[in-house]
Amino acid sequence: MSFRKYSHKSIQKVRELLAAGVTPQKLAMTIAIGIIFGLFPLIGITSLLCGGAALTLRLNMIFIQLVNYLVYPLQLVLFIPYMKAGNHFFHLNAQPINYHNLLELLETDTLGAMGEFGYLMLSAILLWAIVALPLSIVLYRTSLRYIKRVKVKI
Repeated sequence: MSFRKYSHKSIQKVRELLAAGVTPQKLAMTIAIGIIFGLFPLIGITSLLCGGAALTLRLNMIFIQLVNYLVYPLQLVLFIPYMKAGNHFFHLNAQPINYHNLLELLETDTLGAMGEFGYLMLSAILLWAIVALPLSIVLYRTSLRYIKRVKVKI
């Protein structure tokens, strides 16, 4: 079998996997939930959240994880701003926080970081939860409108 035939067959198989049971509404929901859970302010948990949502809501597991991985760089960029905004929004700590130490501690001792900076992480999660619902509605409606307009075919 030539490389061209093999790659064409592989692409067809991937398309079949992605398109399994996909309606425009399910595809839009998969995109919205993949982005929202992909932006969850705790690094390393988003794959589990997306997987749980896919199983619970009967969404396409492969596609939701793909969306999750695509927004991962944005999650990294928003990690510290989520914590700063959560700290400011909930008025948790008047003392300046050394976020560089937090990142170093997260790399070496994740549980220790959660103990020392748990209130910051909790404030970031609460702020994410406040923003997640309206953002998910906007993402769903925008994705659905786009999918229907261009008649996306996987």
